[in-house]
Amino acid sequence: EDETVKTSFKRAVSKLAAQVAEADPVRGPELIGSLDDWRVGESLLRGRFHEYTTLEGYCKDRIPDIGWGVLQECAIFGSGIDITMHERKSADQVFEPLYQQGVYGNDLLSWDKEIDAHQRTGERLINSVVLLQRWHGMTVEEAKAALKQKALECDKEYQRRKEEFFQSPTSPSMRWWFHIVESIAAAGQIWHMFSYRHQDPHGSGYMDYFQKRSREGAFRQKMMTVIRIT
Repeated sequence: EDETVKTSFKRAVSKLAAQVAEADPVRGPELIGSLDDWRVGESLLRGRFHEYTTLEGYCKDRIPDIGWGVLQECAIFGSGIDITMHERKSADQVFEPLYQQGVYGNDLLSWDKEIDAHQRTGERLINSVVLLQRWHGMTVEEAKAALKQKALECDKEYQRRKEEFFQSPTSPSMRWWFHIVESIAAAGQIWHMFSYRHQDPHGSGYMDYFQKRSREGAFRQKMMTVIRIT
């Protein structure tokens, strides 16, 4: 990773930490802490990728790597939901297949983008398609089909666990928490299916939009707002 990128990231996080802590002294630090956990997850996954023997073991490390924790803390920070860590942990087992489904969807829908980058730049492939090829000698299409089937199975298992969980009395905040987590999961799949990152791997969709908004003055106005605030 380029040192300039690392330095810029650290500066951005430091500034963000101060701003979110000021906005919410309780939730703000938890959000920043999740960014550290995210980077640790990325490092662990890359160090262990050659060691995995099951999809479940891979998913355990892949879930934090794809940013589930950060997204949840962002949602808590933004929504202001009043939910305790104990309540959140009580539903962890229920959400497990939903998180796994997110991993399979990520790997399935990201494959074409990732293999393209690997072939052009030598970028390392971190994807369960590679694992299925290694373990079972599957073709790419066979591995994709297997991941799709696993995702469907995870969805059924999540619905079963959710139904069982709600047979006991639950607080309004817990029901809201389920809505938030499910919304994150759905948004992730929609992003993978329709974003420029996946649909236009060699194109300039993001840059074209950035330049368009820049010409319209959006970023100049935003920068002036930041300057006034800081």
